[in-house]
Amino acid sequence: MQTLNLYGCTGLAQLPDLTTMADLRHLILTGRDCLPLIPFSIRKLHLLHALPKYIVHRDYNCTRHLAHLDLCGDLKIKHLQNASVFEAQLANLCMKKKLETLEPH
Repeated sequence: MQTLNLYGCTGLAQLPDLTTMADLRHLILTGRDCLPLIPFSIRKLHLLHALPKYIVHRDYNCTRHLAHLDLCGDLKIKHLQNASVFEAQLANLCMKKKLETLEPH
């Protein structure tokens, strides 16, 4: 599997465990504003390039899991106010050369 498109999945309460999706390159969460959090297993997706939206949960603000990803295109971070400065720095987003836009959502 290379793309997991969850656009329009309004009944989805949480993402599945992503550890079995090691070849995933695109995780499309557009339109999923009520998804509670991105699972900890996102750190296992070393081939992930497209992640248009990342949701920072207030109790689980591990933006550092974005550090190893070679993201490209656009990234909107929802609930960025929940991320600590330390976690945000560990994400190293300013070094993502292929990231075209980065904005809070």
